Amino acid sequence: MNNFLTFHAEATPDGVNIMHRSNNGMTERVETVSYIDAVNRLDAGDYDDKPDEGMFIHLAIASGGNQGYFDYTSQHHVIMWRWLIATALINEMRKENGTVSIIDDSGNHSVVSVYSNGIVAMPLYPVAERLAMANNIEGAMIEK
Repeated sequence: MNNFLTFHAEATPDGVNIMHRSNNGMTERVETVSYIDAVNRLDAGDYDDKPDEGMFIHLAIASGGNQGYFDYTSQHHVIMWRWLIATALINEMRKENGTVSIIDDSGNHSVVSVYSNGIVAMPLYPVAERLAMANNIEGAMIEK
């Protein structure tokens, strides 16, 4: 594990090992989650505010599948791709257009990426991007 990383995930026959580096530099296993639970956590948005950690989880799931530890269903493939595409879009828009600070109806504060066409801008939320793909793109493909 890299000295600069505080979070790491790896594929094991039992699931995804999630590890953190403590302040004293020791790597500690936090938990092992099943591959299905790890996919569901990505889909549920558990890593929307921590895309780097989500990428480690995504990579560990993919690695587990490649090593034969996890047998993907079609739904798992779709969830994984949907999460990856939404996260890549959010990261690209953050790099290109920056972020804005938002206060939602409940008074919660968050920082979100911005999509801008040069005239109008709108905040981007990972869950909204995933839902849009599932509803508009995947829904249209199923209808055909």
